[in-house]
Amino acid sequence: MTEVPIMEPLDDLLHAVNDGHGYPTLAAAVASSSGITGAGTTGVRKAGGHDSVTVEDRFHVGSITKPMTATLLATLVEEGRLRWDAAPTDVLPEFAAALHPALRSVRLEHLLAHRAGIAAFTDDDEMVPVPSFDGSPRDQRLAFAGWLLLQEPSATPISDFLYSNAGYAIATAMAERAANESWEDLMRACLFTPLSLESAGFGWPALLSLDQPWGHYKRGPVLEPQEPDGPYQLGPLLAPAGDVHMTVSDLAEFGRVHLRGLAGEDTLLRAITVRRMHTSLGTAPGGGYGLGWSITESSHNHTGSGGTFIALLLLRSEQDRVYAVAANVAASQTMEASEDDAGLLTSLVTTLIQRFEGE
Repeated sequence: MTEVPIMEPLDDLLHAVNDGHGYPTLAAAVASSSGITGAGTTGVRKAGGHDSVTVEDRFHVGSITKPMTATLLATLVEEGRLRWDAAPTDVLPEFAAALHPALRSVRLEHLLAHRAGIAAFTDDDEMVPVPSFDGSPRDQRLAFAGWLLLQEPSATPISDFLYSNAGYAIATAMAERAANESWEDLMRACLFTPLSLESAGFGWPALLSLDQPWGHYKRGPVLEPQEPDGPYQLGPLLAPAGDVHMTVSDLAEFGRVHLRGLAGEDTLLRAITVRRMHTSLGTAPGGGYGLGWSITESSHNHTGSGGTFIALLLLRSEQDRVYAVAANVAASQTMEASEDDAGLLTSLVTTLIQRFEGE
């Protein structure tokens, strides 16, 4: 029988880390392959308010949605409904005749590893030339995928790394066709429910209830709370690349699936599938990038920001640790984290590593 680890409260540690930064909220959870070993929060849900944040509060995790979407696709691969080496037009044949010739060698795994040459779509300006699409979110993603497959690549497919939110839109359209279900329904059925991620959902947390953390922009020393339904909302086209929310404990639980897989254990996915996802398809800034995961010598990780939140999920497989940290503020207004944002969470993770690994 597996021993359940003792959970250590982290509120005091988070308060000390945040002292001098003045962020509205910091939250963190730590896990091993056996379960959650630490969790805590500090601060308030909204700058200027008095409602303290709790470990049950949800945080928008931005691009950490990518390894989640990649995990969903991996379940379909294991079921035989998709293949890593499937071309987009194998699954979406209606786009074959108009496919840009330079994209003929692109496969599903290249889309997930940012090696398809698809434009980044990390900035609002990139959405300007995109036509308006009608119908359900699934219909809109299909139309967007078709439009993207017509465009000249922004980098050389396969050989070049170009981080792309839009590449995940194409991969998701393939999954939705293969499973005949929407990404939202597939995420619930194939990921959230099997892993008991009861806090997981879509969009900004305060859209569910104002008694959840609000997002903020940081303008120098000034924190500006942002309305939950503000213009930064991602919308259905890019949602599979960055529009999930959950508690930091549930984020750590998601990380445990991959930690256990890297240790050779079959869970939601077979260990062989997890290892493939964590094998880099080539060099990328800071190391490499697999199927939804940034890979360095010391960790496999992903940072996420939708512009008003920031989160980091980090796996240290040799140390049997998962670190999930989040804040409800971001200096950047783009879909990716700024260096200042990421620096705070990296500092926090370093402190947690010292606490839990003695380094």
